[in-house]
Amino acid sequence: MIGEKKNLNDPKIINVATYNDGNLALWDDWGDIRLDQSIRTNFFAIVLCTQGKASVHINGNPYMANPGDLFICTPDVILNDALMSADFRCHCIGITADYIQQIVMMANNNWDVRLFFEGHPFLSLTPDEIEEFCHYYNMLCRKAVQPSKYHREIIDGLITAFFYDMRSAMDRQMQTTPRPFTSGEHLFKNFIDTLISMYPKKRRVSYYADHLHVTSKYLAAVCKNIVKKTPSQLIDLYMVKDIEYLLTHTSKSIKEIAIELDFPTLSFFGKYVRQHLGVSPKGYREEVLRQHPADKRE
Repeated sequence: MIGEKKNLNDPKIINVATYNDGNLALWDDWGDIRLDQSIRTNFFAIVLCTQGKASVHINGNPYMANPGDLFICTPDVILNDALMSADFRCHCIGITADYIQQIVMMANNNWDVRLFFEGHPFLSLTPDEIEEFCHYYNMLCRKAVQPSKYHREIIDGLITAFFYDMRSAMDRQMQTTPRPFTSGEHLFKNFIDTLISMYPKKRRVSYYADHLHVTSKYLAAVCKNIVKKTPSQLIDLYMVKDIEYLLTHTSKSIKEIAIELDFPTLSFFGKYVRQHLGVSPKGYREEVLRQHPADKRE
């Protein structure tokens, strides 16, 4: 049974969430959210058991959680046959695939974490790791509902720091239960490594395929299988990050930025920025300045 698909905009999740902006949701109470029937999520679900016990089948495999145990479910896994004790309590973080991808980019390319947890969704934390998790969770809950003109930046920063701190637990688990990556997963990681290290970035998929000694078609199939995105979409994600940085953190002219990023013409650069940011380069820069007038540029 495939199961009903759930997203963060599901009314039952909205009803129980302390915070939910469609990309990130935080909740402790499961309310009417039931997993006794098969469901799939289209988001990452990070669940720390803080009290009581719970059991669940993930892709047909049974898992039992006690206090200090962590579930990390990647999108499209099948969850069913969940049982929770009457005193069960937990901290839940739901993050969309697009948002986790953004965080992965900020956290210096940790795609292997997603690949690992697809095969190992269960992790037991040490007392220090439990304390760190709860600290971040409580801080996120508090900051998420506090008004601030830097609200998005604060949340992004906390999630990124949380990601780094939890890497110690992930690394420990990966060392004790290593999983051999497939050739496709190695290719994907090499593609992302190449993409991140290159500046200015090439925009043609064929360049990366040639560099990795595979066909563009095969690279596309691997990316689609692992992250449900095409190589072009991934290239655009990283390219846009470079554009955003140059527009908001430097005083370089639009023309200088277009030349630096190897766009053939200023007009083409403008069209590219409008396509991906919804506004012209000048308009984007002015909007950022209006929101953050005190920001300094290099």
